[in-house]
Amino acid sequence: MKDKISGIFLFMAIILGNFLDTTVGHKIETFLNNSLVSKFIIIFIIIFFTVHFSSKDIIHPFEHLILSVIIFILYIMMTRNYLYISILSFSLIIVNFIINTYITYYENKKNNEKIKEFTIYSFYMTRIIISIICISFFIRFLKSKQNIKNFLK
Repeated sequence: MKDKISGIFLFMAIILGNFLDTTVGHKIETFLNNSLVSKFIIIFIIIFFTVHFSSKDIIHPFEHLILSVIIFILYIMMTRNYLYISILSFSLIIVNFIINTYITYYENKKNNEKIKEFTIYSFYMTRIIISIICISFFIRFLKSKQNIKNFLK
């Protein structure tokens, strides 16, 4: 799980690199600015490769694809959520990343007691993050009086 959290953290760093859009050609920039589908495809590709490069586990390619789809859906739900929920979710992802860094540290120190303790923290933190994102997304979705196309903008 900690490899996946590292991948998510790297993915968010890549997304924040969006402020460097002036470094690509004008035609590509115009196309990407006007096509939501192309943006989603690029985001999915980034997720797919980021999870692959950050994972130490060897998994079946189909399982890797499914994991990437789940992370993509959670990303869409997080970014189409209330601003404060998105900020809270990202903050909790950072906290979970730090927890997983402690797990790696204690694995190198071979401190099994601390590894178990921090693994439990990471397990619950991950569930809390997913729950917050899903519940608040569905609340916002149900409260939205606009159609689905405007909701996703």
